[in-house]
Amino acid sequence: MDLSHFLHQRVEAIVANRNARGPLPVLTGDPEAGRAYFNGTGRCSTCHSPTGDLAGIATRIADPANLQQRFLFPTLRRGGKQVEATVTVGQQPPVTGTVVRLDDFFVSLRDASGEYHAFNRGPGITVVVSDPLQGHHELLDRYTDADMHNVTAYLARLK
Repeated sequence: MDLSHFLHQRVEAIVANRNARGPLPVLTGDPEAGRAYFNGTGRCSTCHSPTGDLAGIATRIADPANLQQRFLFPTLRRGGKQVEATVTVGQQPPVTGTVVRLDDFFVSLRDASGEYHAFNRGPGITVVVSDPLQGHHELLDRYTDADMHNVTAYLARLK
């Protein structure tokens, strides 16, 4: 009977927690550790400033979960910096422009004059990509849970 009761409790605990009632709290970090990470190991301050582009970020994005998502998975805004590529085919002059499509087999871009260029990737074709969000992409492999929560707590103070 005790074993049956124990198993019943475990099943109920799992079932009751299966559908979360809301997002998990993300504002659990140390803001000072977040500031240190922002200015140090994370190298966030090489592109961002708490008194510049991030001034008032916690007012503009008041929900800490949304704030965390925005710095973990940022998107490029239209009219701002875009992903650019320079494609060189053999000895021809390189073509540089804003990426329209980029994968392992194909790259297309639109140059400064608006002309569309498409290339099949393969031998003799060099593609150099400049992604303004590359630093964010690289951090995803290095963040610890503590880093994410600490940076969130730090950014939540920037009102």
